[in-house]
Amino acid sequence: MRVRRIGHDETRVELQMTPMIDVVFQLLIFFLFTFKIRPIEGEIAVTMPPPEAGQAQQSEEITVADRIHIKLQAGAGGQLANILVEEQAVGTDLAALGRVLRELAGNPPPEDLEAEIDADGRLLYGHVIQVATVVMRSGIAKVRFTDPGG
Repeated sequence: MRVRRIGHDETRVELQMTPMIDVVFQLLIFFLFTFKIRPIEGEIAVTMPPPEAGQAQQSEEITVADRIHIKLQAGAGGQLANILVEEQAVGTDLAALGRVLRELAGNPPPEDLEAEIDADGRLLYGHVIQVATVVMRSGIAKVRFTDPGG
């Protein structure tokens, strides 16, 4: 026995590609405009030249009294653990560092006064920049960095 289907004609179902491509492009454009690139967090690798390669000729006029030595010690994870100014512990307070530097430099500080920052090689770069900013805000215009490896 033959079964007939009533009202069923042989129509083909086709997918409409144009609207699908339009939707894909709209999604692509949406994600491109809403994508926010975040800066790299954490340590930025900076390699400084060894002292022999980049050391300029030091003038004989600079004496020990014309240079303030700042040592930055790193703790766990590259965080700032301690700041030593002329071997005196300041802690991690940047405001206290500014006060100590203003006391040592005087008011106004001499033009040839120089700060030498000796940062631990494991210290995050952002902490070094913060300390250098405090040094410059305290009136010391010349900042020197020592070799972090040695």
